[in-house]
Order: sequence, then structure tokens, then C-alpha cells
Amino acid sequence: MRTQVLFSVIFSLLLAGCLPSQQHALTATPESRTLTMQGVIQGYGYDDYPLTLVAGEQLYIHLDSAALDVIVVQPIEQRLSNQQPLSIDASGDYLLRVLLPRARARRDEQQVYRLRINITPARR
Repeated sequence: MRTQVLFSVIFSLLLAGCLPSQQHALTATPESRTLTMQGVIQGYGYDDYPLTLVAGEQLYIHLDSAALDVIVVQPIEQRLSNQQPLSIDASGDYLLRVLLPRARARRDEQQVYRLRINITPARR
């Protein structure tokens, strides 16, 4: 609940123009394994979403815009596709980045997005 409130405050400030696109504080807990974020990317800007994941979990994303990319940039570098699972091999901190492809960024395009992250538990 506190994470949702924190994200709502950060997102409201972002929409109001008080914060640049930057890293958002998110925590996926066992009670809340689906996270939904919204944002706006312009030019070379990007939004980062840090997650702490456990080995064996599956990470799925759904991005409502084909004009944007979602990439895991830490600790690995891998582009994610809608509803294609990423198996988590090692527990730790992961960083997801939403950004425009280079050609669109050069044209300083702006894109509104909605990103849903779903984390399924490790199989026992």
C-alpha cells in the first residue's frame, strides 16, 4: 500500500512537471506481484523501475505502446517483449528501463505509455 501511495505521489509530481523522468521507487511484495505504471517519454529521456527479484521467478511485461522499448539494464542487458517471460536466474536487484528507440529519440518524439509488470513466483 505504501508503495502505491509513494508511486502515486511521484507520478503526480512528474505529470505536474516538478520532476524530470528518472528512477521510480517500486517494490513488488508477495501481496502485490503486479505493478502498473504510466509515464511519458520524450526524446532521449527514460524512466527506470528498480525491482528486487528472486531466482526462479518469471518476469512478464505488457507495454501498451509499440513505439517504446523496455530493457533490463542491470544486472543483465536484455530487451523485453510483451508477454514473453524472462526467467530470473539470480536473486538480486534488477533495473527496467523504458525508452524510445534511437531514431525516435533523435526526432524528439513524445510517447505516453502504460506498463504492467507481472512477477510470478518461483516454482517449488
